[in-house]
Amino acid sequence: MEILRGYLFQILPNGEQQRLLNRFCGCARYVYNETLKLELALLEADPDRRYRWTKAINRIPAWKKEKTWLKECASQVLQQKLIDLSSSFEDLYSGKAKELKPRKKGINDSIRFPQHFEVDEANSRIKLPKLGWMPYRKSRNIEGEVKSITVKKDGDRWLVSILTGRDVEKPLPETTSAVGIDMGVEVFAYLSDGTPIPVPGKIQDTIAKMEKQIAVHQKQLKNKTKFSKNWKKLKKKIAKDHRKLALIRQDFHHKTSTTLSKNHAMIVVEDLNIKGLTKS
Repeated sequence: MEILRGYLFQILPNGEQQRLLNRFCGCARYVYNETLKLELALLEADPDRRYRWTKAINRIPAWKKEKTWLKECASQVLQQKLIDLSSSFEDLYSGKAKELKPRKKGINDSIRFPQHFEVDEANSRIKLPKLGWMPYRKSRNIEGEVKSITVKKDGDRWLVSILTGRDVEKPLPETTSAVGIDMGVEVFAYLSDGTPIPVPGKIQDTIAKMEKQIAVHQKQLKNKTKFSKNWKKLKKKIAKDHRKLALIRQDFHHKTSTTLSKNHAMIVVEDLNIKGLTKS
């Protein structure tokens, strides 16, 4: 049995590599948005039409002749973005999504490399097509065969997600334990047996302190001249605080879900749309 696993690290590209990464994201976003606009127009004319990423990819060579700057981007990056569009159209066809919107600059900018990459764990570096070698902050060893590498922009830093596959012979432990989760108001959640899952007081204090600090900085931002040096400096600080706050919440969610999944075979959740930690 093959198990897929992802490893997330921060990469440290130099100035030129950062510029190339931004260009790659821009090229991928352009191809995605142009294809989306074209396919929606064709779908409006023919409601029975279905999106085929293979046909969409065949448009790329012609676009590269018109927009020569698209040639700077690795071809597989553009192709992968059009493959991602398939899931969006499937949601539209099934009714899960009411409409599809174009991607905006700076929001969830990411690119994926399915091949032609190298991972040098011994020297903590990764090589990507047209980008070369980039060091990464190695926090743990990578197990299994690397399937793909996704690079994502997170504020003022770049993250790399490495997807691996590994064959595991040991069967999963057999258990019949089941539990339900009810999201709380004063307490984060309750299990069906009445066990509460509270947010540790230290985490609550940290979140409250950071939210207050962000609110103060956002008020100060209104008094700054837009796009001035001080405005950009404060904007960067606010983004950093938001990222830190999201990581604190994410860490609590992951630790809680890991504990539950290790002790129960079936988990029934009241609401999967968990936006953050509930204050108490």
